[in-house]
Amino acid sequence: MRLKLPSAPHRLFFLFQFYRPLNVRVALTGLEIWSDRDKIRVEKSPTDTLNNFLEWRTRDLLPRLRHDNAQLVMGGAFDGTTVGMASQSSMCSRDRSGGVNVDHLVSVLGVASTVAHELGHNLGMSHDTAERHCSCQNEPRLGGCIMEPSTGSVPDYSSLFLCWMFILNMEE
Repeated sequence: MRLKLPSAPHRLFFLFQFYRPLNVRVALTGLEIWSDRDKIRVEKSPTDTLNNFLEWRTRDLLPRLRHDNAQLVMGGAFDGTTVGMASQSSMCSRDRSGGVNVDHLVSVLGVASTVAHELGHNLGMSHDTAERHCSCQNEPRLGGCIMEPSTGSVPDYSSLFLCWMFILNMEE
């Protein structure tokens, strides 16, 4: 399944906006479109696809383009309900800083919120859960929050990273 390129700038715009409340600037340093063939083996397993993508990133992309993180946005689907996967706390890792994301075509916000979620894992953010004393106050029907384990809907802008804004402010 191929992605529609005209919607790519909209997805990027929303991704940039998601991180604004945290004073984190997401900068696009490159965009590579695989129009002839997949450069990695895409598996039904998100873990296997992530590992294949990160190996490709280390071997092929890093020598060509200086960057801190790479996110693969792809058509298709993984087994189960997973729409994205990333390595936890890996932003400073040469070999593990990246994620894989399914463009589930719900809306331009859908894939942007998935990429924002996976990028959050790369930055060291865990899921918002009651066990961590950090639960989302937005109802799931209103979109929940970016770092919830899974909402099935698009997050609301107003409180995307409430727990993480609180945690980051305490560490200043």
